[in-house]
Order: sequence, then C-alpha cells, then structure tokens
Amino acid sequence: MKKTILLLVSMAISNLALGSDKYEEIPEKFIGHIQEKDFKKAVESLYPHQDKSYFNTPDGALVINKLKSDMEGYGNYKYHERISEEKIGTRYAIVTYIVGMQFRPAYMSFKLYKPEDKWLVMSYRYNHNLKTLKKQNMEDSE
Repeated sequence: MKKTILLLVSMAISNLALGSDKYEEIPEKFIGHIQEKDFKKAVESLYPHQDKSYFNTPDGALVINKLKSDMEGYGNYKYHERISEEKIGTRYAIVTYIVGMQFRPAYMSFKLYKPEDKWLVMSYRYNHNLKTLKKQNMEDSE
C-alpha cells in the first residue's frame, strides 16, 4: 500500500515538473478557454503572476473585451493546430496556431521565454490574416 502511494506521489511530482517546462501548454490552455468562450480566463491564463484585480480595471477589461468581441465575430470554435514553431536556443520560442472558427480562421502567435524554471508569455497576438501576423512578428524581432 505504501509503495503504491509513494509511486502515485512520485508520478504526480514528475508530471508537475514536466508541466512547468512545456511551453506548449500555455497556448493550449489559452485556446481551450477560447473554445469554452471564457475570455477572461483565457487572458488570465497567459499571465498567471499578474494580480487578478488588474483584469477588473478598465485597462484589463479592455483587453478581455477586445478578445471577446473579435473571437465572437469569428464565430464558434471548430479546431486548432500548431502551424509553426521557432525556437531560439532553449529558452525562447515563437509558436503560431491556426484556430478554426465558424466564419474564418484566427491565427495566434505566442512569444514565450523561460528565464528560470517556468515559461512566461512575453506577448501574444492574433489576426485573421497570417501574412500580416508573420510580418508583425518579424518587425517585433528586429
């Protein structure tokens, strides 16, 4: 019995350690909240260290309402898949997804950075035009 409990605890700790090191989980969680139409949780999931009261301020509400308005304009969620990934060393990545919506796709890019042991979102953006999104990502990198 003790061995079984110890094994389960060890597996749980291993999963937590691996989970904090996988940047892919950040956009997946964000897109999952988009699918559920929980736009506040989507934005909050990108910035877990941000004081939650910020999202109740006019600036925080503006970010959430913009995302909500845009995504609702694209229609209902249908699917998503990663379409590009650019790694710069072992601590910086730009990951882009296509999110299939009812009326048109949304393209989303996430710039992720790992200063210590956890990945952080440096920025994210979305657009219905992949070419424009790629151009904006390139301009930011210069």
